[in-house]
Amino acid sequence: MSWDWRPCLSPNRIQGIVARKTKAGSVIVFHDRCTKPGAVDDGPARMVQALPAILESLKAKGLRPVSLDELFAYQDAGMLKKGLRSLWQAWEFCFDRLAGLKPVGGEDNNLFRLAVRDYRGQVTELPDGTLLVPGDKIGELHLNNDFLQRITATARSLELVGIMLLRETRRSLPLLAKTVSQDPSYQGIKALIGITMIHRGTSQLGFSVYDLPPGIRSVVAWYQRWLLFLLHPGGFAHLRRQWNKLVPKRVIISRQELLKRYLLDGISWPESGNTRPANGTINAR
Repeated sequence: MSWDWRPCLSPNRIQGIVARKTKAGSVIVFHDRCTKPGAVDDGPARMVQALPAILESLKAKGLRPVSLDELFAYQDAGMLKKGLRSLWQAWEFCFDRLAGLKPVGGEDNNLFRLAVRDYRGQVTELPDGTLLVPGDKIGELHLNNDFLQRITATARSLELVGIMLLRETRRSLPLLAKTVSQDPSYQGIKALIGITMIHRGTSQLGFSVYDLPPGIRSVVAWYQRWLLFLLHPGGFAHLRRQWNKLVPKRVIISRQELLKRYLLDGISWPESGNTRPANGTINAR
């Protein structure tokens, strides 16, 4: 409701009300005449004055005016997307259990899932001197897609998704290091490996980034693009704008490097799964 008929509202205030309340799927109500008791005669004129700024504010949000037919078609597509998302969540539940993925720290309220695997890639020497050869035990890292869904639901671009995910990764790595150092299940691993399309900035956190073989890259790219389509409210429109940036890569950090960077002394580890360190002096080892 734009309230364009009210006596106290200027064009700027009308624009502010609409800009503040409009989101994808909204119907904005304007009036081409004002006959209600208490309405001002020049309400429609003030609405017309406010309209250019309103259209600019919608554009800045990534929105555009559409006909009712287009809006209803969008809502139908939204229902289809919800159905696909439900199927994907069922698949995700089954995959986690079949693949032996466990939440880091034994809690669902954290970023990472982890499973022990045999390394099957090429012989690779990591920057700290760790040598990975086929058959070595590694920790296979997966993201908690509930976290990813919350991030993509609020981020308007792939860049912002990357920034928010990088921040959450940095916050979660100390708990990952604590789990790897103390849980007997992970004592034999030499490195932790993940595959992701959102890999910019991971080198700052101690990870090394490697290209995938072309065949594997194509399959992973197809799967992860569909995942972003399901999780991101922008859907295919979002993917089309970011298509060339959606290239999956392998990210690796050695167990030694993880513990050196993130195994911290002098902090309080809450049992709730919150990975934010307590205030105080922290000595890295």
